[in-house]
Amino acid sequence: MGQQPLKSQAQELNKNKKTSKPEKFTNLIKDKLAINNDFPPRSNAQILAQIIKRCPREFTGWEIIKTFETESYSLALCQQDNKTYLVGHEKQQHEAFISAEVITNNESLIVAKDSQRLSIEISDSQLKISENKKLIAQENLINQNFNETKIEPQSQLINQTWQLQEIYDDKNELINIENPTNYTIEFLSNQEINIKADCNRAKGNYTQSDNSLSIIVNSTTEAMCPPDSYSEDFLRDLQLAESFSIQENKLHIDLEDNRGKLIFIISQENNQSLENQQNDFASLSNYQSASGLGGPSSVNNELKEDTEQQQKRSLLPGVDAVFQPWFEFKENLAEDIGLTFGIDYNFLYQKLSDSPGFDEASGGIFRFFGNWKLLGRKTNAPGSLVFKVENRHRFGKIAPQNLGFQTGYLGLTGTQFSDFGWGVTNLYWQQKFNNGKISFVIGTVDPTDYVDIYGLTNPLTHFQNLAFLTDPSIAVPNQGLGMAVGAMLSDNLYLITGFSDANGDPTKAGFDTFFDDAEYFKHIELGWTSSFERRYFDNIHITAWHVDDREKAQVPDSWGIAFSASWFIDDKWMPFLRMGYSDGEAAVNERNISIGFGRYFNRNGNLLGLGLSLGKPVTEGLDDQVTTEVFYRIQMTQNWAITPDIQVIFDPALNLEEDVIAVFGIRSRLNF
Repeated sequence: MGQQPLKSQAQELNKNKKTSKPEKFTNLIKDKLAINNDFPPRSNAQILAQIIKRCPREFTGWEIIKTFETESYSLALCQQDNKTYLVGHEKQQHEAFISAEVITNNESLIVAKDSQRLSIEISDSQLKISENKKLIAQENLINQNFNETKIEPQSQLINQTWQLQEIYDDKNELINIENPTNYTIEFLSNQEINIKADCNRAKGNYTQSDNSLSIIVNSTTEAMCPPDSYSEDFLRDLQLAESFSIQENKLHIDLEDNRGKLIFIISQENNQSLENQQNDFASLSNYQSASGLGGPSSVNNELKEDTEQQQKRSLLPGVDAVFQPWFEFKENLAEDIGLTFGIDYNFLYQKLSDSPGFDEASGGIFRFFGNWKLLGRKTNAPGSLVFKVENRHRFGKIAPQNLGFQTGYLGLTGTQFSDFGWGVTNLYWQQKFNNGKISFVIGTVDPTDYVDIYGLTNPLTHFQNLAFLTDPSIAVPNQGLGMAVGAMLSDNLYLITGFSDANGDPTKAGFDTFFDDAEYFKHIELGWTSSFERRYFDNIHITAWHVDDREKAQVPDSWGIAFSASWFIDDKWMPFLRMGYSDGEAAVNERNISIGFGRYFNRNGNLLGLGLSLGKPVTEGLDDQVTTEVFYRIQMTQNWAITPDIQVIFDPALNLEEDVIAVFGIRSRLNF
């Protein structure tokens, strides 16, 4: 025996629970009343044989692809232009008309929802009707007819998430995917496709005719996934799609030229709505696409790398969960008004093995930095206000940046950890063109963001000694007014040039020194990279520079040239070779050469670095110095890292009594 008709059952449920008026669901259905002329009133003996023959008036021109019957209802799937609706009526009431858009449609499950929270599900030979997630009707199917000639192949693809389960390569060898939820695709009715490729998100378009299929990926985030990730191969293979079929609820995508096959299953976790998926992509894209032609320590790229770290595994996942609402707030703000920002606090403690002066130092840096897209947010030529406000302070009598001089070392052992107090180190307008492949910045800039860059130049996350950051043979000034322009001249060749105040001071506005003193640092860099996206990971370049005579500082004009080569091998190893030469007294070293490597552990974001540097000071009579450094950055959580660091200095130039001095350090960075 079937259950009561929809209205009478809803009334009974409401009466028993006494939570709403008995007429509530009846009124909801009557809002959608429509007379179906194909079904005149019948006697009770005829109720069990009411098969819908034609879509109702509201769906004139639509085609029926499947019909269903229960004891109380007659239903049909009507389809047109890649849209499908579940329509029908109660047999006894006859005028109560159901119209709900189908969001899932496959061999084992059909789900349809209307605009007033009515949900209809057909599965396991049962019809279930819910209102506001409360079941109000459930009946067994007594008849269903499937019209194979009417079903459109695309209707089997759209509005559901497919998870990658298996891969057959070009040799027909099977590869099982350990985490199918990490590789998903969703075909939308507007010919767009949403893609999850492990730690990255992508969007694209597809075209489908009968069983032929082609996919184009238009945009993707640029996170570095774990070494065993299939992210890049997955995105590549999708664009090789040639045809598809659905067999036993599995989607088979055949690749062109017999290069293999991708097999997907229907996601069992469709809890995230399409709107949320689009918002997730937009939010990640806002942060991960913020990068420009600056180096790793630029505002844009720090925002990008901090966001990528949120895709990594950490030692304390429970702590990550606590901060998740904050990062979701940031993502929503980025989507709503185009503001991406970061807040961090950095601490450094260093201890010398021997020193005629102070033998230890500690200090901190608080920073608030961001990128606010004010023009062209949805275009490939956005304009942004980029800012960074810092407070650099010391604990005790000396800041880490000056500790090396206490032991006679001519260089910086604690780069950036000074004590100038509050300062504005970035405040400039950034204008991009062609998705950032051409850009310029003008305002208060940090020249080290654009001079002699490579993948390990951030003193807050990479090496600490200046010898392995910006080359000591380049007389780069402090932050001040200036500008820089960068462009990809081809897919691999790039050019960066600019100039800035040679007397820059982040604690001052700098208009007097920039316009009145008019002493400038100029630079130009020509480089080769494997791609725009990997411009400072795979990078070979030559940099030339010149700085004017600084009258008040009594430093004559100087010039120099530098060479740098680094390459990211297997997204794990980054060996580097860097060297420079300067003529004049403005730089620390006349000649400098550095070699070393970085080893990335992409699964958790940890980083090992080792460097060796030989420098000849510009001051005559001083011996060459040898500097070594090794560090290991440990990601305790997605937003907190600690970095033990050891530097060993041989023959410090200003200390003739010591041959070897060690610098032991510990650095901490907490970002929000």
